[in-house]
Amino acid sequence: MTMITIKTTTTLPALAALLVAALLTPAIASAQPAEPRQGTRLGFRGGINFADLDTDGASSESIHATEGFVLGAFITSSVGPLLSLQPELLLTWKGGETDEVLGSQAKVRLTYLEVPILLKLSPSRGRVRPAFLVGPAISLLLDGNSRARTPFGTVESDITDEIETLDLGLVFGGSLEVGAGRGAVVVDIRYTLGLLDIDERREGENQRELRNRVLTLSLGFLF
Repeated sequence: MTMITIKTTTTLPALAALLVAALLTPAIASAQPAEPRQGTRLGFRGGINFADLDTDGASSESIHATEGFVLGAFITSSVGPLLSLQPELLLTWKGGETDEVLGSQAKVRLTYLEVPILLKLSPSRGRVRPAFLVGPAISLLLDGNSRARTPFGTVESDITDEIETLDLGLVFGGSLEVGAGRGAVVVDIRYTLGLLDIDERREGENQRELRNRVLTLSLGFLF
């Protein structure tokens, strides 16, 4: 099966930075003083990914980001007055989608079990608590699928064997916690920059590299 070559756009990281700034700036300015809960806390969150594949070393087709879901659980553990460690366990969908050309279009869907280990810096201790997030994420590929839609029909292929099983990414972004009873509603915006080449086939003329790029918006609750 021939892997689909995909060209990334440069808008996702810029959009992530703008969204984080828009989320955190007014919250920092207006946060009211209050004592947040300390110790170890459990949370759950779900949201949407805007995923892309960055390519290098080969001619490629232009695409737009494809949407996917993310859901899972996380734990925050205080390591200082304003600093927490936040490990997570997520089921996340990544990939990319080509533009339609002459009636043909293709989509790659990659399903991962992902474990981010994040440092969480909260510059405010108020009831409305913005935070900055940064850290690595290790991903285990569960499934790879490509769907090509042509004028003659739709062809689906399993491409799991063509994608590296493990991926490593760098996560950065921001979150906003709003106190709700003994817990907090959490809005999270982050960008995951894939650091490893995930294309397992590098033989002959195929010298391209593929890297995941994902912008994630999610909503959760921290108990």
